[in-house]
This record gives sequence, C-alpha cells and structure tokens, in this order.
Amino acid sequence: MATLTSGISATPKLRQFLEESQQGQHQGVSVLRIQIRGEDLVETARKNGPANGDLLQLEEYLGSDPAFFLLRASAAQWYVVTWMPEGKVG
Repeated sequence: MATLTSGISATPKLRQFLEESQQGQHQGVSVLRIQIRGEDLVETARKNGPANGDLLQLEEYLGSDPAFFLLRASAAQWYVVTWMPEGKVG
C-alpha cells in the first residue's frame, strides 16, 4: 500500500517536545498551539496550568490564522483540536 505525505513536518523543537511528553515530561503544559509556517509545523504558543480538557482554555489563543491545538485532557491523554477561522478556507 502506498503512503501519502504532505511534505509538512514538525520542527526539531516540536518533535523533541512531543517525544519528551510521551516520556512523562511537560506535565504542566495544558495547551499547545501549532501552526504551519512554510513547510513546518511550529509551536506558536504554550499554556501552563491545570489539565482539565476544557475548550474554554483555547479562547485566548484563537486568532485569525488556522491552527492545531493539543489540549491536555489528563496526564496521559491529549485532544487534538483544529481551528479554521471563517473565510480562511481556499
């Protein structure tokens, strides 16, 4: 079976954060905003605080540019949320 690639990859810094998170580090991070810059996925904001999975935590990070959010639900679980502001498709 063939695989499809987008050509977009995470920056080394973002990859390191994700790997360290899998190993139990960064427990204090509750929200991570990731955006596409050129051909890279780049961390553009981070919020420390309690991990409750509440979408209201994202309000201050929403803007006029599309983004992906990693929202910590618990110590071992993340939600992925996509943000596409109206008028930004196409």
